[in-house]
Amino acid sequence: MKTSFETEKLSDLMVKELHERKYPSWIFDENTLIIIDANQRAKEFCLYEKNELVGLSITELWKDEDLSDLLYDLDLHSSERSFYGNLKHKKKNGEIVEVRIRATRQLNPKTYWEVHLL
Repeated sequence: MKTSFETEKLSDLMVKELHERKYPSWIFDENTLIIIDANQRAKEFCLYEKNELVGLSITELWKDEDLSDLLYDLDLHSSERSFYGNLKHKKKNGEIVEVRIRATRQLNPKTYWEVHLL
């Protein structure tokens, strides 16, 4: 679950844009790998109920080999605004699906990334 400190870090505009997106999207903190917020499409795609997705670690959504690649990419692209990648995504029911993502660094705070499934 979001703490009040984490909630305060998300601007109203960031939350509004996230929840208006027509594709699955969520925001996670690169330091903790915890999902801070997610839109309804992400919850439906991942097969999670209501706020189950918020508070999960992204390590629960991606296969280990892809997760290590993602963490490498976060470090490699630390000075960039966004990058693309292909990952094996693990849904709540255990189903594995290949997805293409775009990860976009948020401007404030800079430790937050928004992930979009394309």
